Amino acid sequence: MRTKIKGLCGHCRTKLTEQNCAPVIFQSGYGFCRDCRNESSRLRYRRDPEPQKSRSSRWLAIKDNRNSRTKSVVAWRRKKDFGITQEQFDAKFKAQNGLCAICKQPMLGQARTKVPCQDHDHKSGKLRDLICISCNLLLGHSYENKEILANAVLYLEKHVGI
Repeated sequence: MRTKIKGLCGHCRTKLTEQNCAPVIFQSGYGFCRDCRNESSRLRYRRDPEPQKSRSSRWLAIKDNRNSRTKSVVAWRRKKDFGITQEQFDAKFKAQNGLCAICKQPMLGQARTKVPCQDHDHKSGKLRDLICISCNLLLGHSYENKEILANAVLYLEKHVGI
């Protein structure tokens, strides 16, 4: 939670508000406006860019490490839940040409709405094809019930063009 904003910018003396206050507020509750904070950062970078560059490279290294950890956790979870290795998953993805088995749209790992999911039968546990997360939610929210899905199709046909 943010500290209550008090008073004026420590540099230009403009009144601080939620909108113009820089994210860093000192323990006293006083701080700087965004413009002064940005200008201070620019001047510091012009004087000596190395500290900023090293902070950026450290941040990128941490980000890359998180991404690789996330991928390994997802692969571990997939192996635990479905008994499928990352290599088997990748081979299935390639065999489907990276397309969702239902909507036939490309499943791109970067696009959050098209993350590939391993579909499976909840009763038998048998693995099916890879589908995007949107289609996975569609099946899940319909409880994999063909009648609900058929009714949804009829509903859409009835209301097309309205």
